[in-house]
Amino acid sequence: MAGLLSNAISGLQASQNALRTTGHNISNANTDGYSRQNVSFGTRPPQNIGSAGYIGSGVSTEAISRTVDQFILTQLRLDTATFNQLDTFNLNTGKIDSLLANSNTGLSGGLESFYAALQSAADDPSSTPARQLVIEQAKGLASRFNNLYDRFTSIENGVEGEINTIAEQINGLANSVAELNKAIIQLRGANGAEPNDLLDQRDEALRQLSELVSISVVTQDGGEMNVYMGSGQPLVVGNSAAEVSSNGQGDVFLGSTAGLTNVTAQVSGGKLGGLLKFNTDVLQPAQEQLGKLAAVVSFEINSLQAQGVDLNGEYGKNIFTPVSAGALTNVVGAGNFTVDVTDAGELVASDYDVVVAGGNVTITRLSDGAASALVGLGPHVVDGISFDATGSANGDSFRLDTNLALNASSIAVNQLTPQDLALAGPVRTEAVATNAGSGVISAGNVQLNPGTPVVPLIIDSPATPPATYNDVSIEFISSTQYKFVDSAGNDLATPAPGPVYPYTAGSSIYLEAPVGPAGTAYEFTIQGNPAPGDTFTISFNQDAVNDNRTALKMAALDSAITFSGGLSINEAYGQMVEQIGAKANLARMNTDAAQSVLEQTQSLRDSISGVNLDEEAANLIKFEQVYNANSQVISIARDLFDTLLNAV
Repeated sequence: MAGLLSNAISGLQASQNALRTTGHNISNANTDGYSRQNVSFGTRPPQNIGSAGYIGSGVSTEAISRTVDQFILTQLRLDTATFNQLDTFNLNTGKIDSLLANSNTGLSGGLESFYAALQSAADDPSSTPARQLVIEQAKGLASRFNNLYDRFTSIENGVEGEINTIAEQINGLANSVAELNKAIIQLRGANGAEPNDLLDQRDEALRQLSELVSISVVTQDGGEMNVYMGSGQPLVVGNSAAEVSSNGQGDVFLGSTAGLTNVTAQVSGGKLGGLLKFNTDVLQPAQEQLGKLAAVVSFEINSLQAQGVDLNGEYGKNIFTPVSAGALTNVVGAGNFTVDVTDAGELVASDYDVVVAGGNVTITRLSDGAASALVGLGPHVVDGISFDATGSANGDSFRLDTNLALNASSIAVNQLTPQDLALAGPVRTEAVATNAGSGVISAGNVQLNPGTPVVPLIIDSPATPPATYNDVSIEFISSTQYKFVDSAGNDLATPAPGPVYPYTAGSSIYLEAPVGPAGTAYEFTIQGNPAPGDTFTISFNQDAVNDNRTALKMAALDSAITFSGGLSINEAYGQMVEQIGAKANLARMNTDAAQSVLEQTQSLRDSISGVNLDEEAANLIKFEQVYNANSQVISIARDLFDTLLNAV
């Protein structure tokens, strides 16, 4: 009877354990990260009853274990990190895409209105309202650049705030994993029993950590889990955790007692990886492209304005604030070094190091390490910037911080009146009425670096009227030769093959211009067959009220090639919008795909480790029946014992 009672009691205890475990499963059916627990039973050691052999002695609870698949958990962490990176990247890229694509916030509307105003002024250059409209539309365009820069900066600040918040969340979860490692080792004890709920909590903490950053996990022999982020940087080792921090400038550091390590380039996955990827792949390039667009608009319009003549008879003053080459600092030495933008379309988003040695200059572009070893102190032009070290000594070195994006913030319209717009061409040409031949001279055009011998400056055009403008004439000494003479009829000294030049119909003739970069020239052509003695007069374009030649050039900037790579301003902006739009569209598709994969992996994990309430309800009935049966055995044992006592 003792054996019968012992067997029944062991059955009751086993059934109780099973019922408690089933109840625990049901209670945690909605607990994040909880894994279904199962009870494993085993027979107790049998008893020898002599020649009949061995008889069973009941049941024992051997283990209460989690139902988990470590491969699925690893895949779940990987898919979680991938989805959260793509989702974060998609969300932020969509902000930039919406700003640029919207006609109310992007540049397209401002550029179109500005070009339309220039065309209206070109159609009627004497109109004061048309000129005023150009100034107002220029202000509107500058304002759009400023507003976009501010919005980009706001997004950048928001991203930096998110990075700081995520760093704090990573630190909190890393500390939790470290503490759970310690608790699990302590509770496991000598018999090696697993603290299932703590293991679930650690797995859930790791899953939440993978939402923030991609991690890899290595389980040690003692059951501790070491966690690594990036390309193997240790975040949690045993019961100690490193600290993640940000410097507020897009850089992420991993710190321990050994010091801080910049891990920005190694971090991927999770929300942190998505923010860093957005910074480097979308936001920073967009800021730099916007800044370059502002620089090109300002530079090209100002250049044409400087080549034209306003209603006061002066060369034009800047419409927009001049483009800055950046901030220059002396690294070694106190020499004088100057930089200036010569072609905004060639600017590159990079800083530069300049070293003076042996009377020569080495300019290194820091973005890719490309170095230019240049003979002499300059000026030397690299990437659209003129570097002049003539005031420097050997051993001097300098750093140029271009900060190209700032051009979108600094662009503004100077104080101008409608009369200040230089819409006219700077020179005027005329054929003398007594000419006998059929030669016709063009109106004249400004040309940069024509690559052909240029006649030195011979047109008197002081910057401030009133002034005396001395004419220059082209006089044909035969039908195939001409020379230059001044207003008094004196021959002008000219470069070879002068003073007499061969005439070819339609070929360009160049005179040195008094304004613009070195090499700027006035270009003319003569068509037809001039007769000997025919004369063509070239003079400064005084009182050019109805001249629109410079205005037409300004209006044509919407399609003129002004960027390296053969792009116009409109095309460069369109390419920028298209590239960001393509990234946003790809990010949306990738996010949808990653979400689908994550949902499948989560469903697979739940099918293996999740609590099935129907199954647990069936287990309750089963274990209740077992419990009742064992209770009945105890009742029978009691009856037998009572019968035995009564028989005595």
